[in-house]
Amino acid sequence: MKTLLYIASSASAGGGGEVYLLSVFRHLDRSRFKPIVLLPAEGSLRAPLEALDVEVVVIESKYGWIKPTRAWYSFLAAYPGRVDQILALIQTRDIDLVHTNSSTRLEGALAARLVGVPNIHVAHTRFQPEQPLLQRFPLTREGYAQLLGDLSAHIVAVSRTVANELVPPLREQHVSVIHNGLDWREFDLAMTGANRLRDELGLAADSLLITAVGRIDAEKGFDTFIAAAGEIAACLPNTHYLLVGGGDDPVYERRLMEIASSPVLSGRVHFLGYREDVPRILAASDVFVLSSHFEGGPYVLVEAFAARCPAVATRCGGFVEEIVLPGQTGELVNVGDVAAMAAAIFAVASNPERKAMGEAGRRLVQESFDAKTTVGELMAVYQRVLDMPRLAAGSPAVSLFLHGIKELADLGAQVVDQEERLSRLEGETQFMRMRWIRHIWQGLRAWISHR
Repeated sequence: MKTLLYIASSASAGGGGEVYLLSVFRHLDRSRFKPIVLLPAEGSLRAPLEALDVEVVVIESKYGWIKPTRAWYSFLAAYPGRVDQILALIQTRDIDLVHTNSSTRLEGALAARLVGVPNIHVAHTRFQPEQPLLQRFPLTREGYAQLLGDLSAHIVAVSRTVANELVPPLREQHVSVIHNGLDWREFDLAMTGANRLRDELGLAADSLLITAVGRIDAEKGFDTFIAAAGEIAACLPNTHYLLVGGGDDPVYERRLMEIASSPVLSGRVHFLGYREDVPRILAASDVFVLSSHFEGGPYVLVEAFAARCPAVATRCGGFVEEIVLPGQTGELVNVGDVAAMAAAIFAVASNPERKAMGEAGRRLVQESFDAKTTVGELMAVYQRVLDMPRLAAGSPAVSLFLHGIKELADLGAQVVDQEERLSRLEGETQFMRMRWIRHIWQGLRAWISHR
């Protein structure tokens, strides 16, 4: 039996990458592969993992807001230590293969390279230079692809669009396209509880539900979704809009609530937060909306079709344009186009063939997104990589990179300290200068008053 270490991108259970991992573990052949999952923190993902008899290890790693200078250097200072911790985990647990499930958490891949263990990288999204980490480590698309290729024995892309951003510069043999798979039984069961959702929300039984699902983040484009709802509110008076998902961007969430508070939408936009019954919510919905700015393989879109819910989606990449077929399974609009999204939502919601569109979507994704099949393809990649000659341990390039990071973190922190001290000194100097000027002025006024 081979032991596999999975590097999760988040400790929360609601993201597409994490749902993907749970699907993998439901179908992984445990007679051949033993999984261990590394989480970046304690979170809601631990419970479902342990329910699937998957061992969980936590090594703290904050990949959030790293733009402020001090936060950036603190992040860098801890980076080599995290690599060392993962390296020790690989050695003590006799890990045979590392599965990196994140576009930014590369410590596992670096540790694997240092001990000569193969790493498989699963690419869920297209190249995103606007990510805070890639703004700090500026790379071109080609450079980023080459970096992943150098650190990985093989790359799995969740869509052809993602693969096309890696090839070239990588060779086609180095990249496989394997879609995220679904467990259809879960969605069949969800249909039985779908009718109760309207009662739970206090809505009329004949209300139309337009639903968006995802992490509350600006890249998901929920402001476009809610603004579009406002455009057609008068035309669809019996319609309610559901936003399902949690997040850690309170500023953006407040902005969404402000848009939703407009008079035409009052009481009709429902922020449901993180939910574990997304299949049931989708099964109860009449239209699903994907408003993202960019996606690699939007898992939730496949979930919507599995729940027989037609979709309105932006042309945001991934396999979106492969499965959202205008007039057949939904409608497509350009990213950020409020008017077009409003028109598309109205067109699908008012279409008498709406249910037939949902059924067509279900048939389409059943052909390519079955979890048992896709996990079988993934296990074949595992085996192919494990059968390759093992790499020699050690990498001067990785060691120099980590040493350079540590040096940069130390020097950067010293610079920040000196800048803060200088700023305080300038403030104190200014204060003392003003006190001196005020003292002279007061003395001058007293002298004038006594003349």
